[in-house]
Amino acid sequence: MDFRIDRNPAIAVTIGACIGVAISFWPVAFVASIAVPACALLQRKRLYAAAVAFAYYAGAIWLVMPSVETFFGPKPGKLDAVAIWLCGAALLTVPYALLWTLNHRTIALRSILAVLVSVPPPLGIIGVANPITAAGFLFPGTAWFGLAATLAAIATLCVRPASATIIITVVAIGCNLIYPGDPKPPADWEAVNTDFGGVGRNASAELNAARFIQQRVLASKARVIVFPETVVPRWTEATDLFWQQALDALASSGKTILLGTTFDIPGQVGYENGIVIRGAQTGTFLQHIPVPVGMWNPFRSSSVPLNFSGPSCITIDHRRAAILICYEQVLTWPMLAAAVNQPEILVAIANDSWAQARVAAIQRGVLASWARLFSVRTAFATLLRERFN
Repeated sequence: MDFRIDRNPAIAVTIGACIGVAISFWPVAFVASIAVPACALLQRKRLYAAAVAFAYYAGAIWLVMPSVETFFGPKPGKLDAVAIWLCGAALLTVPYALLWTLNHRTIALRSILAVLVSVPPPLGIIGVANPITAAGFLFPGTAWFGLAATLAAIATLCVRPASATIIITVVAIGCNLIYPGDPKPPADWEAVNTDFGGVGRNASAELNAARFIQQRVLASKARVIVFPETVVPRWTEATDLFWQQALDALASSGKTILLGTTFDIPGQVGYENGIVIRGAQTGTFLQHIPVPVGMWNPFRSSSVPLNFSGPSCITIDHRRAAILICYEQVLTWPMLAAAVNQPEILVAIANDSWAQARVAAIQRGVLASWARLFSVRTAFATLLRERFN
């Protein structure tokens, strides 16, 4: 058998790090990430395998460091940022370290397991930068077959790298040539980006924001209007009453609005992050996986709870919609859980005012890959900075 993927540990670690960093700038670089399992598992020592995987994940998630202080509050310092970054990369490295072996007869299966272990919870809670995200860029429009083909590509690269590279390249080019293009968002859906949201708001800012939203939705010609995460800081019974006149007008015109907001938990200090649906339809949708440590923290009374039992898709204006809220957009599990329900549209909302602009670009890039794989339309609404303060 031909096992010639460079097994020089220094070179392999450099390759892993370069691929990871490239993803943080150009999500299409996920295409190269399918070679990471081979680079790691073909090393001669377990330590070298772990080093390659660690370099990849550390390179892919380095953007967490500049954002820690703004997202995790004023207390975290530079050392905390580095600790969160390194811990995340180390945890995602564990499957590669455990599955490494000198027995190459099972290496194909082990490479598949290495990428799949970090998909579902518990590891899936931090399961970012998974190589199978490349499926949409490699094999667009092929749905679950493309996902299986990506896993096969990862496995084959461990066994016959040269032959596999040629076959993967030819098939991927063919799939992209016959791909008809990304489906356009429905003409009667509108996603509105804003420069205001729940961070740093006061009563005056909230009132100005509410007025803007109400005027915007009443003037819109769309039947469904989507606004970003926490565009309304907290939704309560009082908020419902304040919005009642505008909501009645929406209902009478057949319009539905999706607002990112948070909800109180009766008898608890914590809150739930999600979407309120009002107008022609009424309901709520809760985020499944909040940001670990920053939002979900089981050791803190104000923690935002995990919500694995909630639905992945809901019907809005007669369309099956999969909803991903902020952090969930860079994970693998929420998207695959939603894809099982065959959604017609992927609704993605985010509040990226706390992060670098690159974070929003990565979110869009990952969503683009999944949308291409499953030929799903997208509606993306995000907040990038604060204005009404």
